[in-house]
Amino acid sequence: MKRNWELIRGILLQLESQETARPESVIVCDIDSVAYHMWLLDQAELIITCFLDDGDCIGLSITPEGISLLDKIRDDSVWDAIKKTASQKEICLSTEAIELISDLLIKA
Repeated sequence: MKRNWELIRGILLQLESQETARPESVIVCDIDSVAYHMWLLDQAELIITCFLDDGDCIGLSITPEGISLLDKIRDDSVWDAIKKTASQKEICLSTEAIELISDLLIKA
């Protein structure tokens, strides 16, 4: 499964606005995709997730690193500019690429 940055952004925004997040509360995608991306974010230490025995998961909180990433992609116009710049330069989005592009946009 490919990493979906719109979904990642949605999960981070959801966790920031609520105390917890469950896959079914993130409407933009199917539950399995959301759960997988929550697992990816947990592995990257961007969120803290509780994984249940039945395969379900609950996003418990956003980490300081997750907040830093969200600060760079929260604003819709900045997020659109990051995606446009990455596309123009044929760069795959990653946390590192987002940070670099965001810093370049701020300096411009």
